Amino acid sequence: MTEFKTDNFIFTCVNFDFYFNSTNNFIFFRFNPTNDNEMKAVNTLLNDRYVQKYLGNVDIRDFLLASRDDDEISDSSFLVGFNDEIVGYLSTFSGLDAIDLDYAVLPQFRGKKVNERDPYGSLMIKEASSELFRRYAYVKFLRVYINESNVLSLEMAKKVGFEVVRDGFNPYELHMKR
Repeated sequence: MTEFKTDNFIFTCVNFDFYFNSTNNFIFFRFNPTNDNEMKAVNTLLNDRYVQKYLGNVDIRDFLLASRDDDEISDSSFLVGFNDEIVGYLSTFSGLDAIDLDYAVLPQFRGKKVNERDPYGSLMIKEASSELFRRYAYVKFLRVYINESNVLSLEMAKKVGFEVVRDGFNPYELHMKR
């Protein structure tokens, strides 16, 4: 077991590499419901009007609590940390040749830039996508479903490499190919 400490958090990891340690900017870690800072971040997302509008009846806590305990990234949910702050949430769901992503960025980080060109959400999805493709050779594409009225998220997904797929089933399904 490894502990990663910052000024405000202690992340406890069974296998530190599992927590996307290879990304340049973020740490993806399991939710600890006994950690006050993590509960505050999750409650902020649950009570956020945009998360409620675009994720619907999804209770992020259910995904975070039901996450796998092994070192698989697929079919798992994470809180996302940058430096000593929680900036968002990411869930992955694997299929035969694809991995679906759900994500949310905490309100105080939306539209804010990590560096001169990359907002938190864009860079978070870009780095997570690269890591998923690196780890899972079977994955031909990543998929996100974005509500048509969520214009900012649609633009962000396109910016990092997702393309709209018009298959007649869901007009706002986007894929990022390997």
